[in-house]
Amino acid sequence: MGLNSEEDLVDTKLLTIYLNDHLAGATGAVNRISRMASSYTDLSVHPQLVHLSVQVREDVDALVALMRQIGVDRRRGTQTVGRAGELAGRLKLNGRLRSRSPLTPLVEIEALRSGVLGKLSLWQTLHPHAHALALDATHLVTLQDRARAQLQVIQECHGALSRSAFGEPAG
Repeated sequence: MGLNSEEDLVDTKLLTIYLNDHLAGATGAVNRISRMASSYTDLSVHPQLVHLSVQVREDVDALVALMRQIGVDRRRGTQTVGRAGELAGRLKLNGRLRSRSPLTPLVEIEALRSGVLGKLSLWQTLHPHAHALALDATHLVTLQDRARAQLQVIQECHGALSRSAFGEPAG
């Protein structure tokens, strides 16, 4: 049922579900930001997207390492759902048949912001359980700070993209 001492019981079944759900979302986020970084080379926010792409991938690696460290199995089916959800998110009408709508990057950066908020919540939720899970609490704080910094970059990108979302493509 739990890990470590009786006072620090953690239901491993619930923890497994929780971490795999976050991994599914993170998998979708990696796919989305990677595609954004490779597709939006013409936008002024491209350098930030490339940087975020690297960091989001590193954060997924950190989550996988954490899961391995505490003995939580990765459920491939859950990751497949995350990939499928990201793909489904691309199937939206953008009001244009042959070109990218200026609204598309804005909607995608908003989806990415939701994902990073979820990731921040993950690290915050794990922090009080660090001892019971034999995790480095300082590392979890570092991951929280990194997510907050990513949110700041996303907010800056959002500002740039929102200025042209209903008109000409962002430059």
